[in-house]
Amino acid sequence: YRNQDNIKLVCGTGEDLQIYHDGSDSTIKNDTGILELCGNDIRLMNNAGNEHHVVGFANSYSALYYDNSKKLETTSNGVNIPANNLTIDANNGEKISLKGTASPYIRWYESSTAKAYVQWDSQGFLNLFNEESSKGLRIGTNGAYVLDNTNISCGTNEDLKIYHNATDSRIVNAGSDLYLYTTGDHDVKILADSQNAVICKPDAAVELYYDNEKVCETADNGIKVLNTNGSGTLSIIGSEGN
Repeated sequence: YRNQDNIKLVCGTGEDLQIYHDGSDSTIKNDTGILELCGNDIRLMNNAGNEHHVVGFANSYSALYYDNSKKLETTSNGVNIPANNLTIDANNGEKISLKGTASPYIRWYESSTAKAYVQWDSQGFLNLFNEESSKGLRIGTNGAYVLDNTNISCGTNEDLKIYHNATDSRIVNAGSDLYLYTTGDHDVKILADSQNAVICKPDAAVELYYDNEKVCETADNGIKVLNTNGSGTLSIIGSEGN
């Protein structure tokens, strides 16, 4: 059976299904209800029949192709992206799980420019990296790691900054006063390479150290200066009004 151009094959009392060729394009048009294409093995292919566009199999997967290369396939739990070894699962009440090999990552682009990514690497770190500013954060088994020259900033105007510049570590306060304190009966200690340098005791003395030996401490009426072996003490005592 053959129709000429613009001659329609019409089905249905109301001509609901129409199949025709208009001289340029072929059209299957359905005006009522659902248009179903049924089969256990359905393949949408190119004119030559040698490249796939879309495939679907009964009780199995469906897939999308680009230039006959499979780019996306469904699974019982979600979808696979074969080219990137990436699986997106949504099963057992979970949110969305991304699975991949060789340090999988998610990258964000603005137009064609890479801006940021989140990555799980083979060393056991979750990396968050801003590619525009080259600043990043790593989360590992021992906690969070901020990369060199990346600030931990507090305050609307970034008044407090904590950072390491690859050589030194710094705490910089650009606002008002900087307070370092504890609550309860706990000391404030400043150490150098695990040795005491300064110890501040609540409701008591402030102690200064040299090579981990106490050499000076405050008292309620002055200060005490000690030699490093503890055999001598010099007390400087002040009375009210002097």
